[in-house]
Amino acid sequence: MDVLVARQAIFDRDRRVYGYELLFRSTVEQNEFDGTEAGLATQQVLANSLLVIGLENLVGSNKVFVNFGRGPLLQGWHAALPRANTVIELLETVEPDNEVLAACRNLREQGYQIALDDFVFRPGSERLLDVANIVKIEIQSVPRPEQELLVRSLKARGLQVIAERVETREEFEWAREAAYDYFQGFFFARPLTVRSRQIPAGKLHCLRLLQEAQRPELDFDRLESLILEDVSLSYQLLRYVNSPLFALSSTIRSIRQALLYFGESELRKWIALATLARAAEDKPSELIRHSLLRARFCESVARLAGADLQQ
Repeated sequence: MDVLVARQAIFDRDRRVYGYELLFRSTVEQNEFDGTEAGLATQQVLANSLLVIGLENLVGSNKVFVNFGRGPLLQGWHAALPRANTVIELLETVEPDNEVLAACRNLREQGYQIALDDFVFRPGSERLLDVANIVKIEIQSVPRPEQELLVRSLKARGLQVIAERVETREEFEWAREAAYDYFQGFFFARPLTVRSRQIPAGKLHCLRLLQEAQRPELDFDRLESLILEDVSLSYQLLRYVNSPLFALSSTIRSIRQALLYFGESELRKWIALATLARAAEDKPSELIRHSLLRARFCESVARLAGADLQQ
């Protein structure tokens, strides 16, 4: 089974690599976004990058930019990403309501950076600027005089600015003169699709593992048994726990040791990351979107009822 993630480099003013944006791809032949629902695309990128290919193999020690819509942002999907070099890139469709702003402030307190994708001034956009570190501007879509004013205004706020869709040397030279900090586009590099192979996890195993993860108290013996019965899940767990993300002093070689190292909270996050993408891969994206909305609604109702959501 092929596992795909595309990456596109972001360069500094001296044309040195600053970071990589990770992008969803459904096939090797189609090197562009195919319209997959944004939440599902983010989930696939995270699962493939962290559990199969390895984030260190995709970005090294550089910054990693990952696209987040409203759902992934509020549901805490960032938790598996390293704080020191992760930039959560908010899609332009995210509305700056109070929940979104609170989530962004929480991310910044944890050490993550926030970038605003395809930024233009619109109602409410000022509120997002208050919680952002980086702003991306698509230079093909905004007239140059407006860009110059916008870049000056953003930098006066202490924000860094990325020029997107830089396609020629002339555009790069102009953007550098306009005081952009970083640059991304076909002039430098097209997205490179990285492919790996994995043994697909059985859907029945994924569903059973998800069911176990919803119990108030995790049964580690049961979880160990389920994971050991599936080669793909066993590999993904050991691959993840031994990745540079955790900087372990010694290698973890057993499933039981990995489960105990994570503890309940982190283990629930890993199970969601490892299983949801597989369980939903042949389902319509609209079905996944509605499922996520219903899950969010249930979570909100549980909070109002005083339920302990840490369980």
